[in-house]
Amino acid sequence: MARIEGTMHVEEWQEAPYVQQDDGRKLTKATVRQRCAGGLEGTMTTEYLMAYRADKTADYVGLQRIEGAIGDKRGGFVARLVGGYDGTLARGELTIVPGSGTGDFAGITGRGEFAAPHGPQGTYSFEYTL
Repeated sequence: MARIEGTMHVEEWQEAPYVQQDDGRKLTKATVRQRCAGGLEGTMTTEYLMAYRADKTADYVGLQRIEGAIGDKRGGFVARLVGGYDGTLARGELTIVPGSGTGDFAGITGRGEFAAPHGPQGTYSFEYTL
């Protein structure tokens, strides 16, 4: 397995509740677009479903479309994300969806993790096989 890591920067975040309680609990859907650099150069576009608690911590799931280049290979793939936000740091795990690779990433498999403090910057790392 090869391993890559790098940074991601939020370029767009659109989030709206679809269920909201008086105590601050809510369910939201967010579309997030990020630029990534490092081992993977490209974009990450994610559709999240989030469950916020009254203390503003949350759990979330998402599907992320990743497009770009790893070295001289170009293409795209989809990752399934599962994670949580503790009020200061969002972190989670990603699994590449089998059969989702396009271009030079056809057949890619793997898994990894990501972390982002409150704000636009975060980090990612994952191991993959092509």
